[in-house]
Amino acid sequence: MAREMWEIEVRHEGLNKYRHIKGTDKYIVRQKANAQQLVWDEMWEKNN
Repeated sequence: MAREMWEIEVRHEGLNKYRHIKGTDKYIVRQKANAQQLVWDEMWEKNN
């Protein structure tokens, strides 16, 4: 049985960072993407 996969691309133009996150749970994929964005935003704030 095929499982439904969820994917999201996260980018931070200022840091020139990119990440492709995928998984079988939509909520978890979104939470990981949000967490990654927060980490990058903090990095950006510290460097500027």
